[in-house]
Amino acid sequence: MNSQIFLIGMMGAGKSSIGKILSKSLGMQFYDTDDLIKKNTGVEINRIFELEGEKGFRNWERKALLSIVDKKNIVVATGGGIIVNNDNFEISDFEIKKGDISYTIDSIKHFRDELNIEKKDLYFLMGSDTLMDFHNWKNPKDILNMCNIIVATRPGFTPSNIPQWVLDRVHFANIPQFEISSTNIRARWREDKTIRYMVTKEVWDFINKNGLY
Repeated sequence: MNSQIFLIGMMGAGKSSIGKILSKSLGMQFYDTDDLIKKNTGVEINRIFELEGEKGFRNWERKALLSIVDKKNIVVATGGGIIVNNDNFEISDFEIKKGDISYTIDSIKHFRDELNIEKKDLYFLMGSDTLMDFHNWKNPKDILNMCNIIVATRPGFTPSNIPQWVLDRVHFANIPQFEISSTNIRARWREDKTIRYMVTKEVWDFINKNGLY
């Protein structure tokens, strides 16, 4: 295998947990861009925001990504904002331009053919609530034949109503549940921990400017 897998999403979405499981099962190296930033700067993420603002943080984030982007056989957990003004990522408008009804099978075929990706390097992530209805999707068996499906389990999930032919061919990942509350936000701020993605940039600026908490 000679591939790269990047996981992008909000804080607490389970990128690091899934990334570690995925890298271990595939025999690949795992990286977390936040960990790389803290290693390179020696300070916590929210401290970088305080001193350099979001623009400064994005510069550090891009440097962290560039330091590993040429490595092969890696799984990388990133922040959701890493694609902002970042030429290392591309947002596809294929489904928008395609018009008509958008089926997952069509999108997977498109990216497989356009990027010449083999099944071993093509992944589709979904929540367990979505998996409940997967067998009713358009050509679900073809989807399973073309890519690897990673399922993030959600509270209360029971697989009893899912066909066995589906369960036999998907990979489950247990991720931590993340509850956002004002109490938690205040506590993290006082403990000099990041609250990135827990509040908007405008709220972060207001808290920092007025020395709250």
